[in-house]
Amino acid sequence: MTTPAYPEDSRIELLTCPYNKAHQIQRNRMQTHLIKCRKSYPEILKTVCPFNVTHLVKEPELAYHVALCPDRASLEKFRTQDELDRKDEINDEINVITYQQLGSSENWDCVRVENTYNPKSYLENACVLRQAPAGSKPSQRKEFRAAEFKRITSKKLGN
Repeated sequence: MTTPAYPEDSRIELLTCPYNKAHQIQRNRMQTHLIKCRKSYPEILKTVCPFNVTHLVKEPELAYHVALCPDRASLEKFRTQDELDRKDEINDEINVITYQQLGSSENWDCVRVENTYNPKSYLENACVLRQAPAGSKPSQRKEFRAAEFKRITSKKLGN
């Protein structure tokens, strides 16, 4: 019987490296380990599973692995759910409700709004410190700040 590598936390799952069976790696560190280990063992040729990149198998064993891969279930579930959704979309008729079908006497498309909110005019009249326009030169920013100072002090004094 093997003792856990981390007895204080027995929930850590250790996986065996496909390149070297002596390597025991945590599941969340497996991808990083495989990149490093692949460089150390260039003579061992492994093929990547299409369902999980941490599954490396020999080329002749790939078809067998793909048929029995535990991560295949998530793809199959996604595929069947997607097919069911498409069938529902085809079977459902899209009903477009027009304005006349609602039977309302109001028509907001015909309402004419005369006075709308203009943020620029509000800021010109409000006692708020504005920033100089983007892309202005230092001399233009200096003039803008001086004009802002005059505008705000005149608003506070009531002029």
